[in-house]
Amino acid sequence: MARKIIKKLIIGKHIIDTLSIGMYNNPLMLFREYIQNSVDAIDQLARSRKGYVKNSRIEININGRARSITIQDNATGIRAKDVLRKLHDIGRSSKKVKTNRGFRGIGRLGGLGYCEELRFITKAKNESIYSVSKWDCAKLRWVISNNNNDSLDVIKLVKNVAELSQYKYTKNKRDHFFIVEMYNVRSSRNVLLDVPIIKSYLSQVVPVPFKDDFSHKGEI
Repeated sequence: MARKIIKKLIIGKHIIDTLSIGMYNNPLMLFREYIQNSVDAIDQLARSRKGYVKNSRIEININGRARSITIQDNATGIRAKDVLRKLHDIGRSSKKVKTNRGFRGIGRLGGLGYCEELRFITKAKNESIYSVSKWDCAKLRWVISNNNNDSLDVIKLVKNVAELSQYKYTKNKRDHFFIVEMYNVRSSRNVLLDVPIIKSYLSQVVPVPFKDDFSHKGEI
């Protein structure tokens, strides 16, 4: 009679490397991932208000001297009680394939391979606290490359390099936002800090409305 073998499965640390820098053949794709998330959040806000959201925006700030990138939107933000699940869980997303641009729960990992520190800062409307999810990317890369840590699984790795803090919000309680901050950005030929190249790339890939005089607008 065959004996059923039961063994606890472990997902190793290298999967994080695969889901971040290993996912993209072009570093500029991380802009697309973060902007898609912002657009999905703006669409969600529009649905909750049953119409167009006035003054919705996505702002991108590139600081070549400080080697930093900031991507910010004023969409739904994330409620304080949901931040840990939504930003620290891997591959777990409540988004829908047919209605959202990003739905796999891994796109936010895109920045891990291109900076020393990655931060997600967010607040939902009518909450009196805001949340900061900070990832130590330099430590992450060291742990992944260190052969002495081969037994480390994904859960322990994330707990090792990511921390969540929450603070009292002293400005308007009705504010709502999501901010991505990347510090000490590094990429081949500094492409992630090259504003003209970034503008050209975004003009081709970001989900923005068609011009009114585009003849195929309605058909598409």
